[in-house]
Amino acid sequence: TDHFVFRLSAVYDWLYTALDRRQRDRIRGALLEKAILKVRGNYEYHWWATAYRCNWCTVCNSSLGVGAIALLTEDPKLCDVVAESWNRISKTLDEIKSGGWQEGLGYLNYTVSTSLTFADVLNRVTEGRMNLYKHPRFGDAVTTFLYCQIPPNKAVHFGDSGGGRTGS
Repeated sequence: TDHFVFRLSAVYDWLYTALDRRQRDRIRGALLEKAILKVRGNYEYHWWATAYRCNWCTVCNSSLGVGAIALLTEDPKLCDVVAESWNRISKTLDEIKSGGWQEGLGYLNYTVSTSLTFADVLNRVTEGRMNLYKHPRFGDAVTTFLYCQIPPNKAVHFGDSGGGRTGS
């Protein structure tokens, strides 16, 4: 669902002027019904919403935030969803320590890459005023990725990483 929300939000944003009213309503309705409104004001019902030591917190909150940003021009009240995404993603990033992630390198990659999707969209929309890239733990994540690429087979086997290269 999260990857679908990322993509549908991009389509909605990129094609907005080319879509007719019915098409816009359908996409906006899908984003609201299938993602945003299932969580908005009801975060405590979803286990991942406060699972700050788990990749799902950033995955789900990033897609919610991107979806809300795509709809902001039509519904500025969705700023609360963007703010929740920022706060919860930041708390998850706070859990990144230098040298590892409790779920393994693969999930650290997933945690960071989905966070970066939200960070990039928010950074662009706010013209740099809200810059999640400045979170102090992003540097620890990058250092961990670099250190784990150095061994002879270019991978460190821990957690469920399964070895092999992480990310591109």
